[in-house]
Amino acid sequence: MINETVRRQAAEYRSEFRNAQPFPHVVIDDFFDAGNAAKLLADFPPFDPDNARNEFGEVGRKAVVMDIRRISPFYAGVYDYIGSSEFLAFAQEATGIPRLVHDEQMFGGGTHENLAGQDLDPHVDFNFIEDRKLHRRLNLLIYLNEEWNIAWGGCLELHSNPRRPKNDQVKVIAPTFNRAVIFETSERSWHGFEKIELPENKKHLSRKMLSIYLYTRDRPKGEIAPPHSTFYVQRPIPDRLVAGYTLTPEDVTQLEELVTRRDHWIEFYHRKELSDSRRIQDLIAFNQRPAGGPGLAGWLRNVFPKPKSDVPATVAAPSQRPARIPLSGYAVQEGTARGVWDDGWMGSPFEAAIRLQMPADSIVFEGFLPEQTLPEIELRVSVDDQPAVRQVVRPGEISLSVPVVAEAGDLVKLRIVSDVSFCPMRSGDSADGRELVIVLREIRVLRGTHGPA
Repeated sequence: MINETVRRQAAEYRSEFRNAQPFPHVVIDDFFDAGNAAKLLADFPPFDPDNARNEFGEVGRKAVVMDIRRISPFYAGVYDYIGSSEFLAFAQEATGIPRLVHDEQMFGGGTHENLAGQDLDPHVDFNFIEDRKLHRRLNLLIYLNEEWNIAWGGCLELHSNPRRPKNDQVKVIAPTFNRAVIFETSERSWHGFEKIELPENKKHLSRKMLSIYLYTRDRPKGEIAPPHSTFYVQRPIPDRLVAGYTLTPEDVTQLEELVTRRDHWIEFYHRKELSDSRRIQDLIAFNQRPAGGPGLAGWLRNVFPKPKSDVPATVAAPSQRPARIPLSGYAVQEGTARGVWDDGWMGSPFEAAIRLQMPADSIVFEGFLPEQTLPEIELRVSVDDQPAVRQVVRPGEISLSVPVVAEAGDLVKLRIVSDVSFCPMRSGDSADGRELVIVLREIRVLRGTHGPA
C-alpha cells in the first residue's frame, strides 16, 4: 500500500528522523499509493457523536473510530497491512527503532475527524499499555485533507516545551492529503494543533486523518518513565494581549475559554489524585491489619468511606447518590446506575446501561463476596431484559462471564439481582443500613470477533 518510491527511500528517512527538531520526526508526502490514499478518503466514516466523547465523557467535535475493520472491507485490509511484517519493517528502517509491534486493539488510534472549532492542546501521549506490557514508541499520522489552508488552523504543531511559552520552539506542519508524519513518542514529544476556523463557504470540511501507534516490548532504560496517561498543557495567553492593548469582545471570549479549560483540568486532576490516594490508603490499611484483627468484612466497613446522609443514621441507609460503575474496555456508561455505591459495594437490584464503542461478545463481572457476610448467594444476570447467567457464589473471588452479541454503538442494559443480601446494620454498624450483596471490582467488556475481519 505504501508508495513504491517512499518504500525505496526508507533508509534515507532515518537520518532526517534522528536529526529533526524539536524531537525526532520525519514528514513524508505521497505516503500511500495514490489509489489507496483515495480509497482511504472515500471510505472515511461519517462523523458520529457516539464516537466523539472526550476525557470527561462529554460529546465534543472530535470523532474516533478505533476498530477500523468495521468501516469497510478496504479499511479491514488496511488494518491487516499495518500489522504486517512489510509495514513494520518500513517503520523500523525509516526510524531506526527495532522490533516494532502493532497494537491489535488500536487503542486511541484509528480514524480521527475534527470539526470546525476543535483544537488540541500541546500534550505528550500515554506511554505504556499495562495489560499487554507495550511501550509506545511511534505515532504515524496520515492526513486525508484534499483541501486545506494553513490559515484555517488545524496544522500539526511540534513543540520543544509548551510549559515555557516564551522559549517554546514550534514546528508547524500542514495536514495536506496523503502526507504522513512519523514522530517518536517520548516524554518530550509535545504536539497538538490550533483551533480549526473555517470560512463560511468551507464549513462542510473537516480535518481527517488515520492515526497509527506502534510499540515495542522493551525500551532503553534511560527513556523509561512511570506509566502515565496523556499529559496536556493548556495554551498561554495570546501574544497580542500586552500592556495598553484594548480587549475586544472576541478577546474576552477567548480568555474565558482558556480559564474555563484550565479550571476543568485542575478539577479533573484533583479528583484523580483523591481517587489514587484513596486506593493507596486502602492497600496500606489492608496490609497493616493486626494479627487477630477484624476479618475482611470488618476491614471493608472500617476502611471504605460510608456515603453520607442527611437523615439520622439510626433510621436511614447512606445516601444512594449516583456512582460510576467500574467499567473497562471499549464502552462508556450512559446515565446513572442503580444499586452501586462509591465504596464499591453493590446491592440488589443492580442496573446500569453502557454504550459500546466496539463489537463485544462477552461482559465479565469481577468482584468478591467477603467472609462473615453470607455463606452463599445466587446471582441472576440479565442483558437487555433477557436472562443470561444464573450462578451460586460463595465467599471469595467472583467472576461471572456473560455472553453478548452486540455491535459498536449499541446500548446494552445490564441487571443483576440476588436472592439474599447482607446488611451491615444487622452486624453492629448502626450507621449503615444498606442491603448489600458483593463488592464490585470491575465490569470488563471483551471485544467481539463477530465484526468485520
